[in-house]
Amino acid sequence: MISVTKAKSLVLKNSFTFGVVKLPLEKALGLTLAEDVFALNGVPSFTNSAMDGYAVKSKQTKAATKDNPLALKLIGSVKAGSFAKQILKNKEAIKIMTGAPLPKGADSVVIKEDTFEEYGKVLVKKEVKPGENVRFQGEEIKKGDLALRKFTVLNPAALGFLATIGIKRVKVFKPPVITIIATGDELVTSSEKLTFGKIYDSNSVSLKAALKECGIDPVNILKSPDDLTGLQKTLSKAIQNSDIVLISGGISVGDYDYVKKILKSLKVKEIFWKVAQKPGKPLYFGKQGQVLVFGIPGNPAACLVVFYEYIRPAILKSMGRKEISLPTIRGKLTKTLKKNQNLSYFWRGKLNGNSHPPTVTISEKQGSHMLQTFALGDCLIIGPENITEIKKNSLVEVHLLPWRNKL
Repeated sequence: MISVTKAKSLVLKNSFTFGVVKLPLEKALGLTLAEDVFALNGVPSFTNSAMDGYAVKSKQTKAATKDNPLALKLIGSVKAGSFAKQILKNKEAIKIMTGAPLPKGADSVVIKEDTFEEYGKVLVKKEVKPGENVRFQGEEIKKGDLALRKFTVLNPAALGFLATIGIKRVKVFKPPVITIIATGDELVTSSEKLTFGKIYDSNSVSLKAALKECGIDPVNILKSPDDLTGLQKTLSKAIQNSDIVLISGGISVGDYDYVKKILKSLKVKEIFWKVAQKPGKPLYFGKQGQVLVFGIPGNPAACLVVFYEYIRPAILKSMGRKEISLPTIRGKLTKTLKKNQNLSYFWRGKLNGNSHPPTVTISEKQGSHMLQTFALGDCLIIGPENITEIKKNSLVEVHLLPWRNKL
């Protein structure tokens, strides 16, 4: 049995990217750029109006006031998507809409609110300076400039920005192909009838959702009974067709926990089995070539603790992410906690970010089979090994779960 620190180190040491793919923007959300991207065109690509109003020569508006408005001849109008053919001369104005190209001869825009029209003229009630209410060509980014750096995570704004600079496809780190294997004769899906002695398979549902949260979709899900031959066939198929295999259950020391034995027969190299932690002690990690194999405890809460503390960082690292661990803060404990000296603990809890420092409260039910406290909580409270008690009001390490990633 190894420590949490050692186990996490071994997982990351053996985790790498799975290559690069080129994808259209609509399929790249949440993925990470595998190269620097340069602008194919400037933004804006042409000088245009920032407001609805009138394109003018700024020097013509000098001394214009509300009480003494300046009259300019209105010679046309231009909307976004078109352009004015006229060249603006002195004492003239062209009505212009937001985003429309600035007409030749104009150097500024008077906003509509500072004008009124009368008898084919526009009366300007306020002086404007050169460049006022104008978006200049390339003021955000020029053609050929560096737009986004390698390792940028593509959020909705990044994708929109890439579209504005003419990018249609991007090279990103390939999201891993992941297979979840749910083991156990007792498991039934939500569409099946629940008979005595059976339980619904919650781990596949939780893991699939957590993977989608990481940007992994679709996910392969296989179900296998506690049968040596059937499980071996399922595991062999999964390893051949996946980058990462997550095996839920069958990894402990029960009479029907065959997973470890089968993985050995399939030439999966065991890197570690069993971690000095609660929950999630019977965690297995191995590797066959570049394929990562995780044997996860079958208890639902233990399953998710293992995912967020070990598997999620490995996945995010493989996708080129730099920030791979759960956000960590210090919180003040609201009650004294006792623990086994030889184990690290991951207690489910609830954070109160309105206090200074933030306070953190352990959830009442901490059984490794109990998922409700995960659903209602928003953090994991860390109990380090080599201590037996953490006193009330002590500052403790707190890992924020993805649905509570800021105070």
